[in-house]
Amino acid sequence: MTDPAVPPGSHKASDQREHELRQAAIRGESTPVTWAGWLRLCLRAAALVGLLLILLPLHYLYRTLAYGSP
Repeated sequence: MTDPAVPPGSHKASDQREHELRQAAIRGESTPVTWAGWLRLCLRAAALVGLLLILLPLHYLYRTLAYGSP
């Protein structure tokens, strides 16, 4: 789908490179990950580990107190 408001051939070189990278990814070729992508990945992994460190002990504490003694 093309945008009729944008005349053909008016895309910047960076837009063309981004389009080629996306097409390569669609074909299944390996594409480089930008520094922003690595930062996002690391922040998400750190958030996951941090939440596990906080919520898992709270879960076990709740399960211990909720059941009580037999």
